[in-house]
Amino acid sequence: MKPDIVFLSESNSDVGAGHVIRCIELAKIFLRNQFKCKLLLDPTNISWLEAYLDQTQIERVSLESIHELKFQNSILIYDFYSENLENLVNNYNWKLKILISDDFTPKFKADFIFYQSLTKHETNINSFSGSKFLILKKIDGHLGYLNDKSKRQLKNVIFFSGGGQGMILNQNCQKLVSEFKQDISFKVVGKSELIRNNYRKSFEIIDPKYDLSSYILEADLVISPASTTALECIAAGKIVGTFKFVANQSISYKNLTTQQLAFPLSDSDFDIDVTKLNKFLTADIFELRQNLKTSGIDFNGAERVYLKIIDALANFE
Repeated sequence: MKPDIVFLSESNSDVGAGHVIRCIELAKIFLRNQFKCKLLLDPTNISWLEAYLDQTQIERVSLESIHELKFQNSILIYDFYSENLENLVNNYNWKLKILISDDFTPKFKADFIFYQSLTKHETNINSFSGSKFLILKKIDGHLGYLNDKSKRQLKNVIFFSGGGQGMILNQNCQKLVSEFKQDISFKVVGKSELIRNNYRKSFEIIDPKYDLSSYILEADLVISPASTTALECIAAGKIVGTFKFVANQSISYKNLTTQQLAFPLSDSDFDIDVTKLNKFLTADIFELRQNLKTSGIDFNGAERVYLKIIDALANFE
């Protein structure tokens, strides 16, 4: 008899949507293989994520209703920061406990750990790290890494403003981008009033509740926080300039830039440096591509994690 798969996660404007997205992408594979899945998740304040969740076939349970459930013969897969949720991990007799962890996740106990980081963790037989285990939301229609020598002029830029209220470009950066307006299309992804009030007059604003695949695919350059979004765009073969938006992106920013997977746009603080942005926007696209290393990041990480879990389950039977 197949065990039920129970996902436990959190999402809000402070921690972002990455935790839940990873659970969704992994749950899709379990569902395709005829496992029953539940997602333990309170309502979020991220509208596009709620819309995406509505499209899935995952049974969703609020945390206040958890006492009504019995978890017999169940595997728990959990991905969150909040130590307040740890009791839900420890108060039930799970068949297996599997932690999906990034560099800022507290040191929760688990039978297996899959690190969502380019940091090489000290691993043992029950923990896995590196680019091949990154769980990413697929960008449909991507062609991967393209070394296109004919593409040299910048036409389309997409700027992900980040979670919560979003990143507001400083005045120097806004002035710089405005000077490019006649030559390039500069799209800003964000929904908050702060974003709309600051960018409405100058840039096209895209609501993140819509599928952004087509916008990403047509972009020559992507500007993104050092988040899961940056990794997804790199996996799709895009040239990415990245910056630090919140504290938990510092390690990811360092990994992406020192490993030459994305171009650094931040200085020492959580902002975009106008000099670095200017260099990024005025560079020859082909030369930018030449300066990037092939990432090894793809959209098959969820499948690899799934197969490892199935192997582990067979060994525990």
